[in-house]
Amino acid sequence: MPLPDRPFNIVAIGDSVMWGQGLRPEHKFTRLVSQRLETILDHEIRINEDLPHSGAHITPASDPILEERFRTMPGEVPRPYPSIVKQAEIARSVFGTPEEVDLILVDGGIDDMHGPKIVDPTVDPDWVRRQAEMYCRGSMENLLRELLAQFTNARIVVTGYFPLISEQTPLFALPQTLVAVAIMLASPPFALISLILLRRQLAEQSQAWWEQSNQSLQAAIRAVNPLFRSARRGTGGDPWEGYPPPPPAPAPTTLPDPGRVLFAGVRFKPENCYAADDTLLWKIEPDPGPHLIPWKTDDEVREDRERGCVASAADLPAEDAPMCKLSAAFHPNRECADLYADSVVSAVLRFLQHWDTWKPRSGSPASPAGTLDVSFAPGFEPIIFVGPDTRFRQAQPSKVKVIAVDRATGEEVKRPVLINRKVAGFSGDDFIYTFRCMKARGEETICPIVMVVSDDYQFAVLEY
Repeated sequence: MPLPDRPFNIVAIGDSVMWGQGLRPEHKFTRLVSQRLETILDHEIRINEDLPHSGAHITPASDPILEERFRTMPGEVPRPYPSIVKQAEIARSVFGTPEEVDLILVDGGIDDMHGPKIVDPTVDPDWVRRQAEMYCRGSMENLLRELLAQFTNARIVVTGYFPLISEQTPLFALPQTLVAVAIMLASPPFALISLILLRRQLAEQSQAWWEQSNQSLQAAIRAVNPLFRSARRGTGGDPWEGYPPPPPAPAPTTLPDPGRVLFAGVRFKPENCYAADDTLLWKIEPDPGPHLIPWKTDDEVREDRERGCVASAADLPAEDAPMCKLSAAFHPNRECADLYADSVVSAVLRFLQHWDTWKPRSGSPASPAGTLDVSFAPGFEPIIFVGPDTRFRQAQPSKVKVIAVDRATGEEVKRPVLINRKVAGFSGDDFIYTFRCMKARGEETICPIVMVVSDDYQFAVLEY
């Protein structure tokens, strides 16, 4: 069956994480997803990524006028509306009709509960969990029902959230963080308490947010998937609940149809939280000079955002105006955006195995992974570094080439090569990759997983 005679259409809706707060357009994970899918599908991709914005609530405004009032503001400027429900309504016409939308990327919930409250020492972990359950379960479930009913041909990926503070957040980062949160909450500075105790409390609240928000988002997905089945019925439940890992090797190469909605999360370690040694989040830093707020963020579009804040100040809601300048703090940086893109692409690959509209490619006979022999070309094998940590810098990059041979014809085929779910190159072409392996418990060594994607999106795993 040939591919549709039109581009593969993606719509993104959501809050500041989906918008890519602080990132230049080419570094946002939505853009990275479209680029990687274009490589895998070998087909034109169109993406509308202009609808998400900082501060977006899932729940629509009680006054419809508010949904239109803030619509023309830049995405970097925080405000609650247009709501994500309103964004979905607008998305119905971005590609002509809702039936033309193939993939929806969506998030939401953190702004409904007012995100800075997660690191507010006047609340506690139980309060954070209750709020996460209310908005990431209840409000998201209602939103997904609307999306599935309106966009009848679309698959949906719901992206998760992350913890903000951990025990590895430096103590020196906490005072400026507290003042910034006080500004964002338009409240007086908090009473001085032990920084060690404060860090422990905020780390517990952040962990509670991460766990409960992602559990609640997945619960919302489980609630709606049985009600809106795929065109090809599968077995229902998602065996990879949570963070989708690479497909198992060597078999089966086809997994059950997961339904029309999947979750895509990012793995966060304590050292990835705010201001830690290997942080994945934008930080606050001093801003010397005569400024009303003597701090700034270390993101890529700070100056553009500040100009947008000034231009929009008169129209911003009172609670959002003070936080505008620092609104990139605690948001994913470039490295984190890359991880989000990996996770989303992994979910979409699971969809493609059961997505009749988009397989196999026009003019190409299907070549299931079971009919492909894959190996490294002689002289292009990887140099493997084995260490206690995959981030060790001693590893040397390798020039590698993967060969994929169709067993039926004996001919080499050119297909995307994925390493740890990211497109690294194509079979038959050499490319550079650093193979870092990690010693696990016992004698097991964990190395990057190398796969070749066949014409019908099965996975041929290369053993090495």
